[in-house]
Amino acid sequence: MDGHRFDDLTRALAGETLTRRKAIRTTFGIMMGVALGSIGLGHTEAAKRCHPDGDICRKHGDCCGGQCEPKDRHGRRTCGCLAQTTSCGSSCCTPNQSCLNGQCCDANRICGETCCGGGQSCVEGSCCDHSRICGESCCTGGDTCVDVACCPADQICGDTCCPSGQSCSGGVCCGEPCGDTCCGGGETCRTVGNLQFCCSDPDVTTMIVVCPDGSTDGTAPGCVGFCCFANVEACPICVDGVCSGTCCADGATCCNGVCCDSGQVCQDGVWLSCAQEELCLSGTTCCSESETCLASGCCSAENLCGDSCCGAGETCVDGGCSFTGLPCGNDLCLSFEHCTEDGCCPTGPRLCGENCCQEGFECLNGSCIPS
Repeated sequence: MDGHRFDDLTRALAGETLTRRKAIRTTFGIMMGVALGSIGLGHTEAAKRCHPDGDICRKHGDCCGGQCEPKDRHGRRTCGCLAQTTSCGSSCCTPNQSCLNGQCCDANRICGETCCGGGQSCVEGSCCDHSRICGESCCTGGDTCVDVACCPADQICGDTCCPSGQSCSGGVCCGEPCGDTCCGGGETCRTVGNLQFCCSDPDVTTMIVVCPDGSTDGTAPGCVGFCCFANVEACPICVDGVCSGTCCADGATCCNGVCCDSGQVCQDGVWLSCAQEELCLSGTTCCSESETCLASGCCSAENLCGDSCCGAGETCVDGGCSFTGLPCGNDLCLSFEHCTEDGCCPTGPRLCGENCCQEGFECLNGSCIPS
């Protein structure tokens, strides 16, 4: 038994106001202290414990608040709180703290009636781990913060959160993924062999599959599929192993992978941008509105001469083309002459490129030299 406890016992026994209950309690406390001390626990456990506000103390170190008040009129000292602090359960709160549920809480951790722990902040009235804060929300479960919004894992698409009911397909949000593409509103994904493609209302559309090898079962490499409404013409084509297809507008026809508008012509797989009545030369040429189709081809209005088309140097005379000469400066060259820098020159040795050699000269390498 240490000296302090022995003094306590002698003072208690010597006091005239000692009751039976107090005597038993005092004696039991001292005996327990002796027992704990004998096995080395008394001082160790006491060192780990501090006394809350109001408990009996002997020194400042005994108190959780670090303040052992002066003796009262009965000679007892009790634990209190230092100046500018307030009592809170077994602790003393500093000026930037509040007492919540018997515990001191920093002002920036107060969340309603709860004190958030370290690494947490108050979000929407609840404590939220900093790693889950997303804008003004707190992500829960498996949600991830994407573009300042909590997004379920199956709706994350790059830097975007897909709306509910959509998923990520090819890096874009998609209501109905279909192979390498995404079907839009009103479309459904159709499957033919190994091929998947989007179609509008299947009740009023026709599926078309085109493959480089000419098959249509969708199993060959390079196949493509598309759908057209029943009242329009499908227009597929494969060129050098690459296939494509489109749907011609109402009234248009397909010409080797190209849709021809109504009134336009597809001639031997070649689309001609003219009406049927403008075709010329067995349907291989289109005449303009100012031209007329003749056996020789399209003829302009100024050269048209009956059933003939006058050429250069010709004039229409009495329904036939007559050669009147080619303009050459102030002259008109005859049919056996050529227009040169020197004027009209007869065809023969005098003609020397763009020159006409005079008598006594001959042509050498495009120049007239004395003969």
